[in-house]
Amino acid sequence: MLRVSVRHKELKAYFEQLENPERKTLIRKRKELVEHPFGTIKRTLGFGHFLQRGLEAVGAEFQFSCFIYNLKRVLNIVPLSTLMEALSR
Repeated sequence: MLRVSVRHKELKAYFEQLENPERKTLIRKRKELVEHPFGTIKRTLGFGHFLQRGLEAVGAEFQFSCFIYNLKRVLNIVPLSTLMEALSR
């Protein structure tokens, strides 16, 4: 079965933007910044694939994995005692 992307216009615009050297550099930098969280979520946290089915359930699962990633970052930046003190106010 052959599938055609419903985002054909967006993909075409993206590839046209890659022809501009400045834009190409900007997109490359964005990829560097975005890939780290996804790699951490997949490898370190063990969310390599979705366990749920359906767009809504997968969206919820992805939001949960992002929450865990952000919580882990907060706990690495802010000491737990400081965080607990701020939450108790």
